[in-house]
Amino acid sequence: SVATLIRDKIQNEFDREDVEQLQRVLPGCEELLGTQGSAEDVSGSKLGTAKRRVNLALAGKESISQMHYAIRRLLKVVCSYL
Repeated sequence: SVATLIRDKIQNEFDREDVEQLQRVLPGCEELLGTQGSAEDVSGSKLGTAKRRVNLALAGKESISQMHYAIRRLLKVVCSYL
């Protein structure tokens, strides 16, 4: 199916950090990103809590720019199958 092709392409194109960023700004897209359950597993841990604090502290222009880039790449992957 097209959804499977998109998921496979996303898994090939994005590293774990990119997927985690996308999960934060696109909640509910775990199935599309091919990561069902992993965001919840990390977010509930002490490491997940510490990572969120660090990410909030680093949420400057660079972080926003990286997020925009990741979203553009995701949209490019999805649109290539439409």
